[in-house]
Amino acid sequence: MNAHLSCQPRRVLLTPRCKFDHPAKGAQTASQDRVSIPLIETLLAEIESAQIDSFELGDEIVTYRPRSSPLSERDHLFLIVSGTVRLLARNEGLQKTVSVACLGLGEAFGCDRIFYGQPLPYRARAATPCQLLRLSAQALGQGLSRWPLLLGCLQGQMRRRSQLAFFKQCTPLGAVPSTTLSQGLLPRLIEQPLPAGRPLAEAALTPGDYLWLRRGHLLNPSTPDWSPQVGDGWRYALPQGHWVAQTDGLLYRLVGHSPIGDNIKRLLSV
Repeated sequence: MNAHLSCQPRRVLLTPRCKFDHPAKGAQTASQDRVSIPLIETLLAEIESAQIDSFELGDEIVTYRPRSSPLSERDHLFLIVSGTVRLLARNEGLQKTVSVACLGLGEAFGCDRIFYGQPLPYRARAATPCQLLRLSAQALGQGLSRWPLLLGCLQGQMRRRSQLAFFKQCTPLGAVPSTTLSQGLLPRLIEQPLPAGRPLAEAALTPGDYLWLRRGHLLNPSTPDWSPQVGDGWRYALPQGHWVAQTDGLLYRLVGHSPIGDNIKRLLSV
């Protein structure tokens, strides 16, 4: 993704006296996926190019837009040392900007496509005064090879962030609070790959499951003019088994006949 720093950060000297915050209330990232304070301190001490940037409440930190070109020196990972950062995105269906997530200590953003394919655009804004550890894409690559724990933490964060961003940006669930989705929907969500050329009948789906098309192109041979688009959601039925994936894609699947499934379906009026 193309990263554009929205304002000039205030540099902070790298010192052991950097103040580390505590995870925010209602945190949306599992504790095991947060980068620990000792690991953050290690990154500061061991990576020469690591910087701590300081932002004030309301500062626009960075804007990410999708692109297919390789990562460059303009791409950075931002790891929160103190304070909170809000990720914002546009939901065109709702015709408004929505809050995707509010991130705290040990959570990161930026360089998303290293960890999870085809990330969605967003912008990051300081929700409180905050300090961020900034790593270039090159330095991040070195860090991931030296500290496998860092890779595991960031992969878990980015996977859930990508799921949350999809629902907030591309579906009517953009109106639902992120905490509700993070705690109620995402833990029950199943990712269902769709190999190109395969019909839905070959996927492990059950009538009554609720499906969302996350990426790819599905063709309904009976009515080619109406085929699901990315962001569409529907209840699966056996006659849909002949729908064919035209490209490699991904479905999000919510197993039918569960309390959370029923609640989500009511929200979607299905």
